[in-house]
Amino acid sequence: MDYRAVLTIDYSAPIDNNDYSRLINALCQAGWAYAETSALYVECDDLGPVLLALEVLARAAHHPGVLSALDLQVQLIGEDRDPPAAAYHRQALSNMLGRPLPSELMV
Repeated sequence: MDYRAVLTIDYSAPIDNNDYSRLINALCQAGWAYAETSALYVECDDLGPVLLALEVLARAAHHPGVLSALDLQVQLIGEDRDPPAAAYHRQALSNMLGRPLPSELMV
């Protein structure tokens, strides 16, 4: 099975920037890729890197400062497939782009 996970973590009152750097580097060493200041991601064939990240977070998330945001999304991804009712909505993109913007309705 293939998984894609995204982790965002942020602090409103950092106490120890070195500890924050250690936390981010520990997650990268656990197989996660650094996307930007508060975001990391991983694509994996099992939940190992996700579970390891949860263990790292359980042990260290409270050390760098006042945690203001922590979000972990894990999605099982499989083979490419069509969305529901794809055969009935072949013109969906052009139909959506043909609709007026809300600001155009406010006259």
